[in-house]
Amino acid sequence: MHQPEDESYPTVQAPRPEPPDAAPPILGAAPAPGPAPSARRRLLVTAAATAFLTGIGVTAVVLLNGGPAGPDLTGVEPVYREIPDPYPPANTLTEVPEDCGLRPGTLADLVPKAAKNRNPGPESVDGLVMTCGFSSDVSLSEIVYQNLATGSLTVTFQSHVNAFEKPSVSQAISIMSVSREDGNAAWQEVTGLGDEAVAQYDDLARGGEVLFRHGAVLITVRYSGRTAPDITEENAGQFSLYRGKEIGEKPAVDGALRAAREVAASVGAEVGDVAMGVPPERGSPLAPRPACSLVTPAVLERLALRSAPEPVDTSLVSTEAKGGTCLWNGDPRLEIDTGVLTGTVREGASLAAHHAYLDRYHGTRDGDQVDVVDKPTGRFRTLTGLGDEAFVFSYKAYSAPDPVGTRQCAEIFFRLRNTLTEISLCGNGLSEQDARTAVSLVASDAAAALAR
Repeated sequence: MHQPEDESYPTVQAPRPEPPDAAPPILGAAPAPGPAPSARRRLLVTAAATAFLTGIGVTAVVLLNGGPAGPDLTGVEPVYREIPDPYPPANTLTEVPEDCGLRPGTLADLVPKAAKNRNPGPESVDGLVMTCGFSSDVSLSEIVYQNLATGSLTVTFQSHVNAFEKPSVSQAISIMSVSREDGNAAWQEVTGLGDEAVAQYDDLARGGEVLFRHGAVLITVRYSGRTAPDITEENAGQFSLYRGKEIGEKPAVDGALRAAREVAASVGAEVGDVAMGVPPERGSPLAPRPACSLVTPAVLERLALRSAPEPVDTSLVSTEAKGGTCLWNGDPRLEIDTGVLTGTVREGASLAAHHAYLDRYHGTRDGDQVDVVDKPTGRFRTLTGLGDEAFVFSYKAYSAPDPVGTRQCAEIFFRLRNTLTEISLCGNGLSEQDARTAVSLVASDAAAALAR
C-alpha cells in the first residue's frame, strides 16, 4: 500500500467550483474538463509597513494566492460498478475429513486392503498442519498367493494465518508461487481443482503429487503404488519381483489427481473438469507501456493535477513484473504503477498475472497489506467492467506522514491479460465518493491505453 508523501499544503483553500453545465459523462469515458472556475483568479494585496531596523526602512509586499481549484467532479459518478465479492472469506481447517475425504471405492482401488497409517506425518503444535494417510496392510505371502497390488496415499492439510492469527489467503498464494519456482520440482498447472493447483511426478518418492489451494489452506496429496507380482515358473526364484513393479509416472499422477478431486470436494473446494497443462492465452500478451502515458491531459486537468509527472523505472505491482511508476505530486497526489508479466513454460503470462492479482486482492481485502492505522477506515470492493478483474480500496490516510487523517485516498488495482496496474489518488478535502470517482477516471484512461 503506497503511503502519502510528506508535503506542505496551502492553508488558504480555494472555494469549490460551481457545477459545470455539461451533462454527466458517458460510462467508461473520461469527462471533458469544465469551464475555468472563478477561483483561479489571483488576488494581489499590497500591504505597506514601515519599520526602522538599525536605521533602515523596510517595505513588505505580501502576495496572497488562492491557488488553482481542486478536482471538478460535480455530478460525476464512479466509472465502474461494484459487485459482490466473488471469493469466500479466508478459512482454516480444524479437523481432517473422515478417511481423508476419500470414498470407500476410490480408497479400495488405489490402496487395496487399506489401513490407516499410525504415523502419517508430522503435525504442527498449533494445529495448522494435519496429516492422514493409508497404506496396503498385507504380508508378502498375501501379495504373492493372492496376486495383490499395493498402494500408499498421504494427505496433508496446512492452514496459513497472518501475524494476527487470522486466516491468510495471500500467504497461501505466496507458498504456491514459491512451489512453482522450485527448480528441483517438475510442477505442471492443473485446472478445475480448487482455487489453483499443480501436479508432478516425484522421482525421489517414486509417486504422484498434487498441491492445491482452497482459500487459506494448502492441501498436498501423494500417491504411489505397485502392480501385482508377475511370477512365472521361469522367474519364481527372483524374490525382487514378488512385490510387483512400481506403477510408473502416469498411473501415479492420475491416482493422485483422482484422490485430490475427492479430497477437494470433502472440504468444500470447487471441482470441475480437472486437466493438466497451461490454459491457452486469451489474446496476445500485452507489451509494457510508460506509466506517465496512461492518463490523458483532459483527465489530469479535470482532477487539477498540474504538476510535472515524475517517472520512476521501477514497478511494485508484482515482484516478477517489468514496468514503471509515474508520480504527480501535489494535492491531490496521483501515482500510477504498471507492469507486465512474461510467464514461464509451466505458467503462462496471463495466468502468472492472475496469481499475482489474487495475492494483492486477498492481501488488501484481508488487511495483510494495509497499514494497521489505516485499516479501520478502509473499504474494499470488487469492480466489474475494468480489465479482466479489478478492485478498489478507499481509506483515510491516518498513517505517517498524515497523522490527523485529513487525506482521503482511493486505490484501484486491475489486471488486463498479462498486465497489472495500480492507481492511487489522495487529496485533502475529498469525500470518499470523490476519491473513488477520480481514481476510476484515471483507470478508464489506463485500461484503454494498455489495450491499444
